[in-house]
Amino acid sequence: MAAGPLARLLANLVIAAGTVLAKSAIEAYKQAVANGQARNSAQAAAGAASSILRKKITEHEAQAILNTKPNSNPEEVLQRYERLFTANDPKNGGSFYLQSKVYRAKEALVPEEAERLYYAKKQQSTEASTSSSEGSS
Repeated sequence: MAAGPLARLLANLVIAAGTVLAKSAIEAYKQAVANGQARNSAQAAAGAASSILRKKITEHEAQAILNTKPNSNPEEVLQRYERLFTANDPKNGGSFYLQSKVYRAKEALVPEEAERLYYAKKQQSTEASTSSSEGSS
C-alpha cells in the first residue's frame, strides 16, 4: 500500500509540472508574437526614418528645386545650380538649408562625370580668356 500514496504523489507532481510547463510555453509563445510585432513595427519605423534621413532626393523634387524640365542637359542644370547656390550663400544673407537643398538637387540630376567635364571646360575657358587679356595688355 505504500506504493499507492507514492504513485499518487508522483502523478500529482507530474501533472503539476506539466501544467506549469504548458503555461510557460503559452506565455513564451505570446511573448514571441509580441516581439515579432514589435520587430516589424521597429523595421517599419527604421524604414520611415531612413527615408526621412536619406540624403538623395527624387529626380522630380530636384527638378522642382532647380526649376528644370525633365531631361534637361547637365550644363543647364549646373548653370542653374551655380546661380541658386551662390544666391543662397549664408555669407551673403542666404539660407544654408536652401543651399543644401540646391546642392542635393544638383547631385540627383547631374552625374559626377558630367559635372567634372563641365567644370574642366569652364576652367579652360577662364584660363583662355585670362591669357588672351594678358597678351593684349
